[in-house]
Amino acid sequence: MLKTTLNALVLGHGPIRVIGLHGWFGNAQAWKPLADLLDSSRYTIAYLDYRGYGARIDVPGEWTMYEIAQDALQLANELGWDRFHLMGHSMGGMAIQRVMVEAPHRVGRLFAITPVPASGMPLAGTGVMANSRPTRCGASTITRWIAMPPIEWPIR
Repeated sequence: MLKTTLNALVLGHGPIRVIGLHGWFGNAQAWKPLADLLDSSRYTIAYLDYRGYGARIDVPGEWTMYEIAQDALQLANELGWDRFHLMGHSMGGMAIQRVMVEAPHRVGRLFAITPVPASGMPLAGTGVMANSRPTRCGASTITRWIAMPPIEWPIR
């Protein structure tokens, strides 16, 4: 298993590179049951804990989508990945969209599992949006997301 300064869980050794981003109240370990089903000879998947979660519970930060995106890009840099795919669950689905906005030239495909929309969601009874920070997103980027064919995820 590869080690990174971000304490990411890196599994597999295949040529298809994927960064997995977890949901709210989750952590990188939550992906392990899925990881056991994927072909490790085809995929290398790096599961990142956000600041304040899992192995990075004590790492301070602003706890924003921008910061998660920057950490994901730092992880890709540490792994030497110029291009990669992104997989995100729930809040991680929002985060992968932010990574795409920040570095569209580096991202291949997005695989979002029950994603929170990039626009955010109102948190019931609070008057607060799940993502109160604006994103820079043009129509051409959105069109590119929609036009992407799905990535093939062969399950053993």
